[in-house]
Amino acid sequence: MKINLKHPKLWGETTVQSAITEVAAMVGENVKFRRGFTLSTSSHGAVCSYLHTCPQPGLGRIAGLVTLEADDSNVSLDALQRVGSSIAMHIVAAKPLFLSKDLVPSEAIESEREILKTLSLLKELSKEVGSSVRIGNFLRVEVGEGIQRVEASDAPDAVAQSA
Repeated sequence: MKINLKHPKLWGETTVQSAITEVAAMVGENVKFRRGFTLSTSSHGAVCSYLHTCPQPGLGRIAGLVTLEADDSNVSLDALQRVGSSIAMHIVAAKPLFLSKDLVPSEAIESEREILKTLSLLKELSKEVGSSVRIGNFLRVEVGEGIQRVEASDAPDAVAQSA
């Protein structure tokens, strides 16, 4: 699969495998591609990101991604990027489970109330750019997420070794 990168050290179109090799060389660690996601938007939308715990520019431990869609093609992409990056930061911090209030079960509404308040950023942005703006999708990814680790006390050899 080909990707287009906009990173200080990785720029332009390349393959996923080449990008993995380059990232491994940059960080000096073995890097494996375990999960992949694709987010896209219309021509008058933006895919925005936030990286948390960045040892180097473009490399982070936790990433938040969000797509913003505007109804008007004359919308300011800079404004979308600015607000989208802020929303992506909230995604990293709050770990939301739902895209909109309509998708939230009634028992979870209280725990999600703070996340829903951040959507007021979109109302202000819509006024600023003169077009209705909505979140198309979002994603939160953390390094090591989903990998099950065996604790020393759970390992079969732990009892034999400690005796």
